[in-house]
Amino acid sequence: MVGGNGTLKFGTFAFHLGDALSCQSVGIREEDPGLWRISFMDLDLGLHDGDEKKFKPFTNPKQPSQR
Repeated sequence: MVGGNGTLKFGTFAFHLGDALSCQSVGIREEDPGLWRISFMDLDLGLHDGDEKKFKPFTNPKQPSQR
């Protein structure tokens, strides 16, 4: 769940995901060790790199039919 201020917290990580997603549920799936895919509904938003502690948004989110 994204916080009211647009921040996503999971584990020891917290980062600003976006005000538009405040109080919304998002999906978090580990792609590789330390690399997490963040999704909202059917859109992949980007990857969180646990080693770099950064969220890297996709410039053009992929919808399920394009995966």
